[in-house]
Amino acid sequence: MTPHRPGRRLFLFLFGLVVGISMFISINISGVVGTSTPMISKRLGFDPAITAGPFETAFQDVVGITIFLTFATLLLRWL
Repeated sequence: MTPHRPGRRLFLFLFGLVVGISMFISINISGVVGTSTPMISKRLGFDPAITAGPFETAFQDVVGITIFLTFATLLLRWL
């Protein structure tokens, strides 16, 4: 049996909060960028099917990790 640690519940709650908020923000930003990128590509004269895929994938990776690490750093003082 593991010993009871009072700070463990707070840690798990804050960790879940960081992951949940990060996912919510990342998904919404990616949706907006994923919708606007093909329209901007077409307006600039590029083929939207070719330019949108690689750009959106790279953007989601960078923004998702940045948002997660930013929230984790901000909430680090309570852990």
